[in-house]
Amino acid sequence: MRSAVLAILLTASLVGCQTVTKAEYEKVRAEIVANPKALRERTENCRRTISKQSVEMRTDMARLAEVPVKSVADIVCMRMARAVRSGRLSYQDVQSIMRQQPSTNSLRILKGG
Repeated sequence: MRSAVLAILLTASLVGCQTVTKAEYEKVRAEIVANPKALRERTENCRRTISKQSVEMRTDMARLAEVPVKSVADIVCMRMARAVRSGRLSYQDVQSIMRQQPSTNSLRILKGG
């Protein structure tokens, strides 16, 4: 599933690595809660990661997130970053994405819920 691969890329770009320990997740979360600049930087890194993907991958992600293809990087990265910052996207959710078995919650967040 290409969307799962892109979700992994998105999550990795947001938290900064391909595999994430709970300590690393909590460190990133604390950083983006405390520092708006860090939130912007991580969100921008996520946007760049998505923007570099093929049109087909971005189309799949846009379909999954229910957003226009031209806006997918901006919208999805902001949704995910805000969810990490608020604690709505938990470490367990991140792990489910990394296992290519996104949780119901992570899919809901991806769709803007």
